[in-house]
Amino acid sequence: MATPWPRRSTWPIPIEEHATNLSTFLREALTCIDRTQSQPVPADLVKVIIHGTLTFILKVQHTPNLSTVCDALSIMQTEAKATSAA
Repeated sequence: MATPWPRRSTWPIPIEEHATNLSTFLREALTCIDRTQSQPVPADLVKVIIHGTLTFILKVQHTPNLSTVCDALSIMQTEAKATSAA
């Protein structure tokens, strides 16, 4: 009987969910690879892994830097205080 490979995953929009699903999927894939030892990994599974990883990387690249957002909010707060004091 053949080892069942992980089912194809649909990658969620929120970055945290995507990271969790990708991590789980990769862990399952690694377990299957370990169990099958020398058998080749199915091409469709490799495509899913690559697609999930690439979309996750793109999401991370387009996520704003939180320190930049924090700095901008701090500047706006300072300007608001200065305007209300004047």
